[in-house]
Amino acid sequence: MRGERPTISFVTSAVFGDIVTMLAGAHAANAYAPPRVTADVDFLVPHERFAEAQARLRDAGWRKSCDLVFPNAKLGLYGGACREPVLHTDADILASPQAWAHAAFTATPSHDQNGARVLPLPFLVLMQLDSACGVDQGNLSRMLGRLDDAAIEHILEIVERYYDDHQAAEDVRQYALIGRWEYQMSHVTRKSDDAERYGAEDH
Repeated sequence: MRGERPTISFVTSAVFGDIVTMLAGAHAANAYAPPRVTADVDFLVPHERFAEAQARLRDAGWRKSCDLVFPNAKLGLYGGACREPVLHTDADILASPQAWAHAAFTATPSHDQNGARVLPLPFLVLMQLDSACGVDQGNLSRMLGRLDDAAIEHILEIVERYYDDHQAAEDVRQYALIGRWEYQMSHVTRKSDDAERYGAEDH
């Protein structure tokens, strides 16, 4: 159904217990922008509890598919890919020992419409910038295009503090401009379609 957000297929508290987790990746992006359908789920967990989080998944019947390494990334991310064999649900468990990840967990919590905790937007932007995946780059324009200048400046403060790339701040600004243009064009297209439809009904 158009506009319907995909939901998480399992209850995180039942698996992770007292381990604080935050949705990352596409599911987190869907909390800040019009949704796109995604099959797998990405979780960021505290670095010091990563091994325990993987163990709890294993105890709950999940099977580890592979280790996840990001050799060209700047955020120190590492992780593991897992699959639940009955429902065939895929999940990536991610962590980082760097200061940005600790700051993300101590920042004011954000939640999606289902109540799941999601990575605060400035830190999600960090992760999406660090990704070489084209879909993640598309997420940036979806999320940033909806924001005003003050919100963009707040994100830029986090990016400049934690991301070691002098071009990153300008990239954020460009993604915001692209996103705004896409939303404006979408609005114009919808108005044009409505005008044509109502005009046809009048005749």
